[in-house]
Parts: sequence; structure tokens; C-alpha cells
Amino acid sequence: MPPLDAVPALRAAGVLVLVVAALAAPGLAAVDATATAETPTPTVAGTATQTPTVARTTTPAPSPGPTELVVDGAADGDDQYATIQAAVDAAADGDTVRVRPGTYHATVTVGKNVTLLAPDGATLDGSTLGPNATAITVPDGSGAAPTVAGFTITGYLVGVDGAGTAGDWTVRNTTFRDNQGTGLETGNGVDAARSTGDWTVRDATFEANGYGVDAERAAGDWTVVATIFRDHRNGIYARYATGDWAVRRAAFLENTQGVYAANTSGTWTIRNATFRENLQAGVDASQSSEAWTIYDSTFWRHLRAVDAFATNGAWEIRRSMFAGSGEHAIQATDAFTDGDARRNWWGTAEGARADDCVGNVDCGAPLSTPPGDRARFEGTGLTEVDRDPFVDTLTAEPTATPGGIAAPGVGVVGALGALLGAVLLVRAGGEG
Repeated sequence: MPPLDAVPALRAAGVLVLVVAALAAPGLAAVDATATAETPTPTVAGTATQTPTVARTTTPAPSPGPTELVVDGAADGDDQYATIQAAVDAAADGDTVRVRPGTYHATVTVGKNVTLLAPDGATLDGSTLGPNATAITVPDGSGAAPTVAGFTITGYLVGVDGAGTAGDWTVRNTTFRDNQGTGLETGNGVDAARSTGDWTVRDATFEANGYGVDAERAAGDWTVVATIFRDHRNGIYARYATGDWAVRRAAFLENTQGVYAANTSGTWTIRNATFRENLQAGVDASQSSEAWTIYDSTFWRHLRAVDAFATNGAWEIRRSMFAGSGEHAIQATDAFTDGDARRNWWGTAEGARADDCVGNVDCGAPLSTPPGDRARFEGTGLTEVDRDPFVDTLTAEPTATPGGIAAPGVGVVGALGALLGAVLLVRAGGEG
């Protein structure tokens, strides 16, 4: 410890050091915010040494995350948008356009990866916009990958037009109703003809459109889950499609044809589906060239439940129920590969009738009782229908689902767990 009389001198020395440091500070403070990590080489002049400039790197500011733009339909000067199109025009990829409840007489063109969301329901109504209006259009050739959720779309020629597009689409919790077209034009709920992207349709309702989904010559893969198709020329029209299709827990009711998959070259899997009173066929896979399977499904009252005329791929039908077919349950004339339709239930313990299965198909080893929990089907008769739960599905009040999106009632999934009340009960198992 220094003697007490030395403390003032040490303090003075400290002050001198601070003064010298202060004189050198301007050199240290001269920092270029745009400098690179490279440090300049110090220069020497005589006996004096130049203080080097210190380089500093800066961290870029984080880019802003997705934005939510709100449409309230009112031009009142607030920060919400009066039209859906104005919000879409202002949006960037990844943004969400949230549409408040109301009826919008509008057409919307989308060329971005945005989500159009009506969490509390909103109606796009084209009834006043002329015979050729389309509710939502992505231009032909676009790679945009939009999501459409929560709407009711009615009164247009086409509800969603993605024909010829290349992006991956998602349509969920949306109802397409009375998009019919006029004259020679056939209206569509969704027009995806010639598209090459992958599509997901989930928890949707298609009712009384020209076609529910038009996917003619579509090349992408499709997933259709918990969706109802009622009263169309074709519920799904996928002729010449080349992608792979998975259809689960869907109902095809009172269409001319439920699924028209003729001349397709992708694989098809249909599971836990209900086909009821489609005028010509529940599933038409005639002249298809790849494998297709139908599991745990119900076919009731068709001219032909399944049309496998001249198919060229391997195909099988398992644990399904057939009843009330007018001509044949399975028509496999000229099929190049023998179909495997064993282990199904044909309405009685005796198995298929003589005209239930025609052509190259094996309908042997029938189930003696309906598969799974559908045993109530047996012995109830098929002429009396006390209650149709699918009507409830189309008219039920929406119920909340995770994420705040309105689902079309308990009917979409719940009604798909039962066919015709006490008459046909469909197992609601399988993948979700």
C-alpha cells in the first residue's frame, strides 16, 4: 500500500491518463457504419503511431412478418379496406386478407401467395354481375398458391378459377352453391382444368353447381377430405387427369355421376365415402390406366355403382357395401386386369346377385354382415328413408373450429359418420 502522502500524486497521474485517453478518443469514435470487417493497416510517421480505425459490422433489421389486412366493406376512411380486391392488391406474399361478415358482390383476381379468410363467414354473391362472372381468379399460368377459407360463394359462372395454374391451392370450410352458368356454359364450384399444382379441398360443401370440381387434365396431386358434393352433373370431373388422388370421408349425393375419373393415369384411393343416388354411376373409372382402390365405402341406388369398363390398372374394392343398383353394382366388361371385389357386403348374407358383378371382376368371399359398425344397415329395408342427415349438414349453423374458421356445422364430419340415419350407417374411421 503506498504511503498516504503519495496518494495525491497517484490521483494526478490518473487524471493525466484520462486526459491522454480523451485526446485519443476522436480517432476511436470515427466509425464508419458501412465499413467491412477488413481493418486498415496503421501507418507510422516518425516516432508517432497512428491509432487504427476500428471497423464495426451492423446487423440488418429483421424483415417484417406476414401482415393481416382487414376488409369491412365500408369506404369510411379508416385503416380497413372497402373491397377485397383493394386488400389483395396491397398484400404481399404470405399475408392474410381477413374479410368481415357481409355479402360482397365482387370479383377478385389473385396473383400472390395470400390467404383469403372469412373466419366468421362472408358471402361472395355474383348474381348481379352478369352470366360469366367468376368469384376468385388466379390467372392462367400463374404459380400463385392461395388459400381460400370460410366463404359461401354463390351465383357465379365459376366460384374459384384456377384453370391452367401451377401453384398449390388450398380450399377449406367453403360452400359453393348455385354456380351454374347459362346456356352452353357449364358452371363450376372449382375450375382446376389443366392445372399442374397440388390441391387440397377440406371441409367444403358443393351444392347445385354445374360441376362441383372440374379437374379435367389436371396434373397435380389432389386431397379431398370431409367434403359433400350434391346435385351436379359430376361431383368431381377428372377425366384425363394424371395426378394421384386421395378422397376420404366424402359424400356424393344425387349427382349424375359422383366421381368421373375416366381415362385417368394417376392412382386413386377412395376411403370411407358415401355414394347415394347418383343417376348413372357412383365412380366411373372406365379406361383408367393406373391402380385404384375403394375401401370402407357405401354405394346405394345407382344405375352402376362402379364402372370399370376397359380399365388397365390393378384395382380392388374392400369392406364396402352395395345395395339397390339398377343395372350392375360393378361393371367391368373388357377390363384388362381382373378386379378384386372380394370381402364386401351386397345387402344380404348370400352375397352378390348374378347381375351385380359383370366382366372381369371377382366378387367372391362376401361378408355375411355389414362391415364394422354398419350392422344396423342389415334388415332395415331400403325403401323407407325416415331422415337424411346430409340435409342437416347443408343447413346447420356453423360451429367454431381451431383457428377461428367457421365449419359448416357438425354435419361435414359428423354426418359422414352416418348414412341415411337408421338406414345406412357409414363408419367415420380412417385417415383425417
